Amino acid sequence: MVNSQAGQSEELVSPAVAASEYVTKRLKALLNPYLSALFLHFVVFCFFILIHGERFFWVDVVRIIPQMLFLSSTALDSFLLNSPAWYISAMLIVMLPFCYLLKKDKDSYIDIYMPLTAIISYVWCFQRENHYFLFYEYHGILSAGIIFSIMGLSFGAVSWYISDRLRKHCGKRCRNIATAAELILYGIIFAVWFSPRCTAESAYSVMLLLPIAAALSFSEVSYLSALFRAKIFRHLAPVSLAVYLNHICAWRIVNELYLGRSYRFCLFAMIVFTAAICPVYFLTMRFFHWFWNWLKSRC
Repeated sequence: MVNSQAGQSEELVSPAVAASEYVTKRLKALLNPYLSALFLHFVVFCFFILIHGERFFWVDVVRIIPQMLFLSSTALDSFLLNSPAWYISAMLIVMLPFCYLLKKDKDSYIDIYMPLTAIISYVWCFQRENHYFLFYEYHGILSAGIIFSIMGLSFGAVSWYISDRLRKHCGKRCRNIATAAELILYGIIFAVWFSPRCTAESAYSVMLLLPIAAALSFSEVSYLSALFRAKIFRHLAPVSLAVYLNHICAWRIVNELYLGRSYRFCLFAMIVFTAAICPVYFLTMRFFHWFWNWLKSRC
């Protein structure tokens, strides 16, 4: 969000209108992928209900409406049907006021608001009794998903700030040092995350290194940063989103068909089913796109 807005000139519209347009643009880009994945998951959900001999009334279909509006943990299935929605809806909700502050006063947003918000939200999350608290739990009026998004967007702005300073003041002179630092930081992060002895405290602690590593990656200072700017990643972005939106559907299929099998077998089955669902998901998106254009031409 910060990177896309930082290089733009001052707009004639008000900060509120600009923030609304920015979030709306991202919502439109996500709407078809999300609804297509939700539709496929709903079909699988209904299929297993019928297979189990349970009755499903068409009037129950209306219970999916809240979940179509990015409201996770509601209505038809309280957890799995659209669990990816918590991240999308939380990011869009938090982006709206944050983008407004960015448009209103960029310097204050980047230099003051975001560092303070990042540290305060991080400390709050870290001092929870169970650090892996669930996104649908509420703490006062805020869900954990909203708090995660506040922390994530805040650290994203901090990471952009570090990246911008590295780009302006280091350049190619520090390329060897930056590359070595990037390798060391990512090495520490992944060594801790994938360690069998990793605890919530150690995982949260090492997360403080992630904004620095990300800043090095996107600052164009290190040799490794060229990998992150490779054009192939632009083509892989829809595939990454497809995997994110459809892996829960694959989880449901594996859970229904292979419950009790080994972890290795279930993991392999999830990969296979996710890979099988994604082409159907892309075809569903194309159909919805065609159908929407057909409706507009009729109207």
